Amino acid sequence: MRSARTLVLGFVLLVSMPASARVPLPEALRDVGPWQLRGAGDMRVLGWRVYEAALWRRGDTAGHEALAIRYDTTISSERLVSTTLEELERLGLPRPERWQAVLGRAFPDVAPGDVLVAVRSADGVRFYAAGRQTARVPDPAFADAFFGIWLDPRTREPDLRAALLGGVGR
Repeated sequence: MRSARTLVLGFVLLVSMPASARVPLPEALRDVGPWQLRGAGDMRVLGWRVYEAALWRRGDTAGHEALAIRYDTTISSERLVSTTLEELERLGLPRPERWQAVLGRAFPDVAPGDVLVAVRSADGVRFYAAGRQTARVPDPAFADAFFGIWLDPRTREPDLRAALLGGVGR
């Protein structure tokens, strides 16, 4: 009986914990200045959570954002890249396929619990996996379009967008 209560309490604490507490930034980013959580939410498909995401802003520098995503399912690198390219094209980035190779380096295969992070700055975007930098795209237009997948008003996931921007998630 006691272990059942402990298990239920642990589950309740995990579920009630804000997504940001479960979607950490890499140590390398925590060392470069103060980051503030903007918002967090879940991406769900047919009720199943695919990932949880948190949007961080660097407190002392305008335009510096980090999007951290913790996956709840296994997804291949190829699938992550193809979905990203489709969304970039849908949002109007010219010739998004030219970024296919760099996105292949940026996105490894992911398994439940893996965290990928994209960091936008004035000169482009850097990608992190397993806490280390995997790729860099020195193109502000690409960075804007990539973050637009989640933050553009035309996103496919308006509830997640609202949550990331500080609103209430699903």
